[in-house]
Amino acid sequence: MAVSGLPTNQGVSILSNELRVQVKKFCLFGTNNSGDVINFNETSTLTSLANYLVGKFDISRSYFDDNGTLTFECPIPYDFNNTKWIGSTGLIYIDPTNGNETLVAISSMPRFQKTSGIGGTIHYKVPIAGSASTVVFEDMPYVTRQELDVVLNEQHSALAMALDLGAMANKELMKTLTQRVQTGEVVIYNRGIKSGCTIVKSTTATRNLTLTNGTLFMNGQIHSVFDMANTANVPQNQTAETKYSYVFLWKDLDGKFQVDCTNLNELPPEDSLTLYKVTVPANSTEATDPYLNNCALTDLRKLEPNYPKILINAPFVYVPFKYDLIDLDYSVDLDIVSFLGGGFQLGYCYSSDRAKNGFNINVNGTADVVKVKYTIKKFNL
Repeated sequence: MAVSGLPTNQGVSILSNELRVQVKKFCLFGTNNSGDVINFNETSTLTSLANYLVGKFDISRSYFDDNGTLTFECPIPYDFNNTKWIGSTGLIYIDPTNGNETLVAISSMPRFQKTSGIGGTIHYKVPIAGSASTVVFEDMPYVTRQELDVVLNEQHSALAMALDLGAMANKELMKTLTQRVQTGEVVIYNRGIKSGCTIVKSTTATRNLTLTNGTLFMNGQIHSVFDMANTANVPQNQTAETKYSYVFLWKDLDGKFQVDCTNLNELPPEDSLTLYKVTVPANSTEATDPYLNNCALTDLRKLEPNYPKILINAPFVYVPFKYDLIDLDYSVDLDIVSFLGGGFQLGYCYSSDRAKNGFNINVNGTADVVKVKYTIKKFNL
């Protein structure tokens, strides 16, 4: 069963850069009664949700799935027992300098009571851009190690030895298939603003935004955009909670750039260029706040005034390993699958900042939407 969730305000910056490798734990929140509601939003913290906290556990691994979505595997221990009705789960970032814990994502999930002897794994998907995250809970009943030992001890010693040898061979085979060779695919976006393209609140149309002229780059090309008065409408927030909308540029079928706002608590589409984040307070409507006086604009533009000659922040993506390695003595193969722009714009694609649990893939050219297939090899495990 799938449900959707969003990163917290504190978690967006952590999950969208190399700090995500320190997201080491997940937590479960629950209530005493199945009908009780766990109230949370993008501003929630571990402190504000302390009354609902059921337990904290280790994340087994994190990776980008086939669709490029950041995924965490969160196994619930089979011997964990709790009578509360668990209805939400969150991801926890641990600061390596002081051990402080930060709630970076939270999501609702199907309610259940966890009893000892039945395991389960939460597959927590957190998009940094695109649709809302998806949590999938898989029920995984299995016999305990103690029960298995009783059965094996009743068998003939030769059978036990054969099982041990088979298990060892299978372990080495699985190590080769999973740890010694790890592969995946990522997409590196290279787009931003050369000048202008600022957003201001309209003074002539209710709940509207106005774009000033400027120059942007995306898809390996430089484009000019002109003033667009009253071009995007900020959605109303008729709830009692603060919500967020994002202002983004996109190209229509006629090749013209348009400006829009996302629905509340939705992220911009992948094939767009994010400009601003709009904080829409509770009960902000056409009647109560027609000219957005109570709404705040946060500038998210990536400014690169010297593109294509020089990039202040060259694009890269961090690739976490599905399985950690024992040292840095591994090889990396990179294969460019596709990109937008001319061949001379691709530049050089290379790996950097290698660690035992991941590395960066960098592009130093001006091409956009660079899809890279990577393979890491480490045979001396």
